[in-house]
Amino acid sequence: MSKKNRKLPLSTLILGVLAVVLLGISAIGGARAALTYFSKEYTSQLKMLDIGISLYEDNEFLEKPLLVSNRDYANKEYSDSLKLKDNWNESRTRLLNGYPEDIELGKEYKEVLRVSNTGTIDEYVRVKVYKYWVKTDTGEPVKATDLDPTLIEIQWADDLDKYWIKDTENSIGDANGINETTVLYYREPLKVGQSTSDITKSLKITYPITARITQTVEKVGTKTIYTTKYDYDGVTFMLEAEADGVQTHNVKDAMLSAWGRKVTFDGSGKVTGFAK
Repeated sequence: MSKKNRKLPLSTLILGVLAVVLLGISAIGGARAALTYFSKEYTSQLKMLDIGISLYEDNEFLEKPLLVSNRDYANKEYSDSLKLKDNWNESRTRLLNGYPEDIELGKEYKEVLRVSNTGTIDEYVRVKVYKYWVKTDTGEPVKATDLDPTLIEIQWADDLDKYWIKDTENSIGDANGINETTVLYYREPLKVGQSTSDITKSLKITYPITARITQTVEKVGTKTIYTTKYDYDGVTFMLEAEADGVQTHNVKDAMLSAWGRKVTFDGSGKVTGFAK
């Protein structure tokens, strides 16, 4: 590996976008969800609800923001048992669209993520951003838990704190979110057809990666052989994002049920923090 123009292979993980509806069985991962009514009182309130969420990416290689993943609940039908039939409109593609196969170390690349409400009701939004290394020299990609995710440097939007609040209890990293997982809640309810403020603004792989080496010493007869290996040779960085939303009706219970968090609000419905 040349010291002057070091590059790493580009790899991305498909983004999973999950729209969660309260008072139902919330889905986990990429699975689907079925809404089960718990009382006749909620039946009339929820018949016309249609929750949807989409994640967009913009970078210097795209002509315009690209829809990378969406999940909209649609075409609802009801059975005699008052169970909502599972029917999602969804699509997904890779992240980091348009990037070259190799990227330069230390170069900052524009990478903007934002979320849109593509449903027919207002919703609160949560986003998770993951970054980590995988080893691919054994065939199937394996997460490299011994390699430092801080070298995958995400630059957050300049006004992030104004519009988003970080869930530090469920984020893995320091106050800047530079470690592996960052969990963010959008402070305001996102209205139908509107988009959030930007979440990120750029991405780069930092130079210190070239200084991470392992040196071995081997005696062969009268000779001493020194072998130097870059710890990050043969690995690929991964960037993953996940967005999900809950309806604004009975929102405290919605977030607790879907996300396992007690969230506090001010009088206008703005997210202010987290409670134990």
